[in-house]
Amino acid sequence: MGGLAPLLALVAGLSSTCPIAARQADPGAELARRALAADPARPGLRLAYAERLLRSGSPGAAEGCAADVLRAWPGAMRARVLLARVALADGRRDRARMLLEQVEARGARVVADEARALLAALDARPPPPPPGRWGGRVALGGFHDSRAAALDPARDAPIEDAPLPEVEDPAAWRLALTGEGAWSRQGTDDSLRLRLGLDRTVHVAEAADPGRLDHTSLWLDGHREHRLDGHRLGYGVELRGTLSGRVGDPHHLGLGLVGWWRRAGASGGPWARVRLFGFAFGEAAERDEAAELWTEAAVGGQWQRGLFTVDGRLGAQWVGPGPRGYAGVAADLRPGLTGRHGGVYLLGGIGWRRAEAGDAMAPRVGAGGALNLGRQATVGVDGIWQQARRTDIDAPRIDRIVVGTTLEVRF
Repeated sequence: MGGLAPLLALVAGLSSTCPIAARQADPGAELARRALAADPARPGLRLAYAERLLRSGSPGAAEGCAADVLRAWPGAMRARVLLARVALADGRRDRARMLLEQVEARGARVVADEARALLAALDARPPPPPPGRWGGRVALGGFHDSRAAALDPARDAPIEDAPLPEVEDPAAWRLALTGEGAWSRQGTDDSLRLRLGLDRTVHVAEAADPGRLDHTSLWLDGHREHRLDGHRLGYGVELRGTLSGRVGDPHHLGLGLVGWWRRAGASGGPWARVRLFGFAFGEAAERDEAAELWTEAAVGGQWQRGLFTVDGRLGAQWVGPGPRGYAGVAADLRPGLTGRHGGVYLLGGIGWRRAEAGDAMAPRVGAGGALNLGRQATVGVDGIWQQARRTDIDAPRIDRIVVGTTLEVRF
C-alpha cells in the first residue's frame, strides 16, 4: 500500500473532469464520446475517449478521463500510460517518469514495452512525428434570402457582421455546396492541418440577371498550433480565389495570415485572434481600386456546463483603403443547449461601422438547431434577421432575413 499512496495522491490532485456531455469538434473524439455516453461504466471506452481527446489537443480533458479510470481501478496500467503521455505533453517529466516506472515494473508485456519506450524517449532525442490522417466534409444547404446581395469580398471573407446592401437586391433562393478535404497530424506538443475546399452557390430569383449573385470559391489553408502548459498558440496562411456569375468570371484573389491564442479546458475557455487579408480584384468586381486590405482583431470564449453552452465574441475590423472601405466593431452572444442528439441556440449581435458614405449600426437576431444523424452526419436549420441603420442621418432602414437548412456529412 505504501507504493500506492503516492499514486492515489497524484490522482486526487487532478482537477480536470471527463467531458462526457460536451460535444467535440474532432470527429474521432466525438465518436468516442458518444460510445462512452451510451455505456459510461466501461473503462475501455473511457480510455479510448481519453486517447482521442489527447490526439485532438485536449490533454486536460484526457487527463480527467484517465484519472476516472484509475480511481475506480487502481491497477489499470493503460490509464497510467495515458496519464504519463499527458504529463509529457505538458512538460511534467518527473510525474511521467513515476507513472511509467510503475507500469514497467508491474504491467503486462505489451504495456510494459510501451512504458519502456516512453522512458527511453525521456532522455533521448524527440521521437519522429506521428503519421497524419485524412478527413473531410461535404455540406449541402438551401436558403431563402430576402435581400440577396451581390458578391462582395468583405462578405466572402470571414466577417460575421458584413455590410448589408445599400441598394435594392432581389429576394432569392440559394443553393450552397461546400466540399472540403483535410490532412492533419497531432503531435505531443503541436498539431498541423492542411485543407482544400470548394464553395459553390446558385441563385434562383425574379430578376433580370440572377446569375450575378452566384459565386464559386476555391480555398486552401494551412494551420499550425503549439501547446504550452494548457495554452495554445497558432498561426496559418489562407488563400482564396473567387469567380462571380453563373459561369464564373475572376472576381478576386485573397491571401491572408492568421494568428490565435486559446486556452481549452474540459468546459471550454477564452480565445483571441488576429487576421490580415489582401484582395486583388478582377474585372468582374467592377471596382476602381485594384486591391484592398481587410483586418480583424477579435476576442471571445466558449463555455459549457452540463447541457448549457454559451459562445461570445467581440471584434474590430478595418477594410480599405478606398470609397468602399470602413472601420467597425461588432459583438455577438450565442447561448444554447447541446446534447447527445444535437442542440439548439439563440443568437444576438450588433455591429457599428464608419465609412465615407456615413455611419451605420447593424443589429441582428437569429436562432437555429442541429440534429445528429448517426455518428458522422448532421442536419441543421438556421434563421437570422439583420438590419442596417444609418446613425448620422435620417434614412430608411434596410432589413434582411435569411433562413435555410444544411445537411453536413463528415468523413
